[in-house]
Amino acid sequence: MDKKIFPLNLTKPTAELKELIKEHPDYPIVVLAGEEAADSGYCYTYCSDISFGIGSILDCITPYTSDETVITDEDDFKEQIGDCLSDEDEYANLSDDEFNELIDKIAKEYDKYWKDVIVIWVNN
Repeated sequence: MDKKIFPLNLTKPTAELKELIKEHPDYPIVVLAGEEAADSGYCYTYCSDISFGIGSILDCITPYTSDETVITDEDDFKEQIGDCLSDEDEYANLSDDEFNELIDKIAKEYDKYWKDVIVIWVNN
């Protein structure tokens, strides 16, 4: 039987990651898996789409986000705050400007929980 071997090239060069670590040695490293990688049904999933960069994460639990969600963008966080507040009757009479000021005020309370990180993004 003639069996052919086909290399998969499963490894990713790490020069870019090493450079980020060298430039930002105090930044923690986080791995963020995209939704295609997150639910494979296996203990571990190989991710073929891998990239590196600098980002920020909101490193705390809030009443405005799911415990399973990692917030990586302040505008997205403000939008989630707004979505939660818009369901509350006590804010129904606020003008758009007042509502947006309230969102900004709440978001500002979380400023100290934003952390700069080295991110490894993975997906399939």
